[in-house]
Amino acid sequence: MIFSVIIPVFNGSKYVPYAIESVLSQKGLDRTDFEIIVVNDGSSDDGATFESITPYLKELTYIEKDNGGVSSALNIGILEAQGDYICWLSHDDVFLPNKLARQMTLIEEFDSNRVVLFGQQSFINENGKAIWNNRGLLDLHLGIGKLLKPKDVFASLVAYGNKLSGCSVVIPKNILIDYVGFFNEDMRYIQDAEMWHRLALANCHFYIDDEVVVLSRVHKGQQTGKRLDRYHSESKALHQYLIANDTFLEVLKNERIFRKFFVRLVTLKDFECLRSAEIQNFIIRSKRLKILSYIDLIVGLFKGSILLVYRNFIVKLYRT
Repeated sequence: MIFSVIIPVFNGSKYVPYAIESVLSQKGLDRTDFEIIVVNDGSSDDGATFESITPYLKELTYIEKDNGGVSSALNIGILEAQGDYICWLSHDDVFLPNKLARQMTLIEEFDSNRVVLFGQQSFINENGKAIWNNRGLLDLHLGIGKLLKPKDVFASLVAYGNKLSGCSVVIPKNILIDYVGFFNEDMRYIQDAEMWHRLALANCHFYIDDEVVVLSRVHKGQQTGKRLDRYHSESKALHQYLIANDTFLEVLKNERIFRKFFVRLVTLKDFECLRSAEIQNFIIRSKRLKILSYIDLIVGLFKGSILLVYRNFIVKLYRT
């Protein structure tokens, strides 16, 4: 069993050495149990990113490409990968020392090679100081530490959205190559969520571990959260993809899931999806939607606003 750890990097000279070091410092594994692939996604920092990687060139595969976003960098890494399992590490995040060994142990317990594995993440600031711990919070409302059925995973993603850590993931390479395909290069902000939906639709089981295996860095130079307009447009594109899927329409027959999804559409102001014939049919057929959807909408918007305000406060606090 070999892990291929893909590190996409763009103007990441300050942090990418820490990411590489965190992989090289994995405990409980031989060096032959993993490979590192760094994909420079068209950095525009006058060679600073390459210079920061230079001391590690003998320890990894280095690829340069024109800027195309994280998805395109991941895809090139997947094509280059020699391992059996694909891992993703953002250039400003770090693996904890037991990440790969723990996940190798879990994989060996599975009877299937169609299991996608996730762990928990905690957050650090630009200096590596802990901000908050997400342990036990990253789940799909289906439980932690057990195999989750594909249809249940898909239904939860539809109802609650993406609550998983992309940099904690381990995906069997054969699933991507033979069944699901690569990351969607048209998406730069929700490429992970879109992939999780496709993996569930491809009949993959999910397993969410309770252990924190990655530290996600919050800093003023990162792009996440800066382009909400792009996030919203990509979310709407994902909804259009889902509407054309029979499994999605079957899942929406569950009134509770439909109400949750309805709230998400309103929150994102996805009026195109709300006006679609498919969603309109569910609204018409939903006997309780008129009352309960308003209650869910008010509660959902209130919770979402509180969480958004809190998140933005924390992010601004530690980016300044």
